[in-house]
Amino acid sequence: MQMKSDFLGQEFFSIPEMKEIQVLLQKASVGIIFHDNTKREVGDLLESIAESNPFDKLIGIIGVFRKLALSKDFELLNKNNPTLLLKKQDNDKIDRVYSYVKEHFQEDIKLDDISRLVSMQIPSFCRYFKRVNRTIYSGHLL
Repeated sequence: MQMKSDFLGQEFFSIPEMKEIQVLLQKASVGIIFHDNTKREVGDLLESIAESNPFDKLIGIIGVFRKLALSKDFELLNKNNPTLLLKKQDNDKIDRVYSYVKEHFQEDIKLDDISRLVSMQIPSFCRYFKRVNRTIYSGHLL
């Protein structure tokens, strides 16, 4: 799951009631993998909220965050490397890529089209995408 850190507003996770989730989000900056029971339970929760109305989805996502925050069943993926901090320009570019893929996911999205979208040559885009996302671009991001 990927989202902007301020998707609920700049200060939302700073309130005392969100302290555990704030710690989770800080850990998530290096990547986290959850195992066994946590993975199954959270998967079930996500499936159950998928068909909910928007308000219940939001409450459900916060519940998922809390369950993940309280779990001891996880592993940090990149704990030995410093967190990759993105510039606003990088965020804007990657947002354009994700939006385009989301809008055109049923079409055959060519690497050339997506690299032109962010005004980059294909090799530069591939390096950029891998640096930002720690994975290669496949055209099916979401």
